Amino acid sequence: MYEILNEFFSSDSVAKQITVKVIVAIIASILKQIFSYFFTKAKKWFVTFKGKLKLKNIEPRNILKRKYPLTNQWILQKDITILKSV
Repeated sequence: MYEILNEFFSSDSVAKQITVKVIVAIIASILKQIFSYFFTKAKKWFVTFKGKLKLKNIEPRNILKRKYPLTNQWILQKDITILKSV
């Protein structure tokens, strides 16, 4: 088996190039799946963490929503700041 592989990789052929491309594509696909899994987990963790921040009311100022008293509609905190400054 080792001799066959050694002979195959020592010769410069189209089959060798195709095999190397296939092996690289398989490795890239596996790495893509691994990174995709970890990014999905990280996204779920971030959403959970953001939810915990909302429970503690420590969320960023632009995300914080309040009801506008006259129309009873939800508006962003930065819009309230603009209305107060006018």
